[in-house]
Formats: sequence, structure tokens, C-alpha cells
Amino acid sequence: KNVTELKEIISARTNQLNQELEALEKREQNVYKNQNRVRIAVHTLLAMENLTGGIGRNVSAIAREFNNSVKNTTTLELKIQERSAIVKFFLGRDQKVVAELEATLNKTAERLEALKQIKEVCNCTDELKAILQEQIASMEAEQARLSQLVNSEKRNTGILSWLFK
Repeated sequence: KNVTELKEIISARTNQLNQELEALEKREQNVYKNQNRVRIAVHTLLAMENLTGGIGRNVSAIAREFNNSVKNTTTLELKIQERSAIVKFFLGRDQKVVAELEATLNKTAERLEALKQIKEVCNCTDELKAILQEQIASMEAEQARLSQLVNSEKRNTGILSWLFK
């Protein structure tokens, strides 16, 4: 594979994920649309394995970990979105779900740091490093969005939540 083929793979995966979005309910579309940035990044990192020299296996291992965590974060975000406004008003957030999402985000932050370190020592072309940086930036943007969601949910305590502490 070369960089041109890699860009074609990215484009094809993006189109495939966009088509899959159309089949989902509106509520799910928003969650999956955001998570698709990470899915594309994971797919790209896996496709880069043979292009990044000796570090390819490390990149693909991290990508597989991201792939597993994106499934988890999608499920957790859907649970947060499904909690009705009335329940949130009275009882507040689902503390267990928010805590689990926060733990997942902490692990994701560690993976992002590992990817950044790999990028720095990568013995690959500047173009390939740029693609790797784009994928890291996509994952960081999703990480920031989910962190905002967690912080917002943490502030939502509900007027009767003190009953259940």
C-alpha cells in the first residue's frame, strides 16, 4: 500500500459509514456520526500498519484498543441520551454510566499519548506522518466532545438525587 491507496481507503470507509448512518434513527445518528470520526481513524491506523515500518504493529494494536473503546463509548453515550429529561430533572444523571464513560476516556487519553509518541519516532514519510496526525486530531476532538458531555452530566445532579446517595 502507498499513501494514495491509504487515502482511497479512508474515503471509501467514510462513504460506507455515512451510508450506515442513514439507516439509523435520528437520535442514534448524532451519536454514531460523532463516533464515526474515531471509526475512520481506527480504520486508517489499521491500514497504515504496513506503511509505518517497524512501529506498524504498535499502531495497529492501539487502533484495535480504540475500536473496542469506541463501541463502549457509543453504548454509554446512547444510555446518557436515552435518559429522559424528567428523570434527569428529578434524579439527575446516571452516575454509573457517567463514571464508566469517564474511565473509558482516561484510557483513551493514554492511548492518544502512546500514538503521539509513536508518531514522533516514526521512520516514515512526512505525508504519512501528516495522515497519522490527522487521525490523532480526529480522536482528540472526539475525546474533547465526550469530556464535555461527562462534565455536563456531572453538573446535572437532579433535585431528588440526595435521596439516593
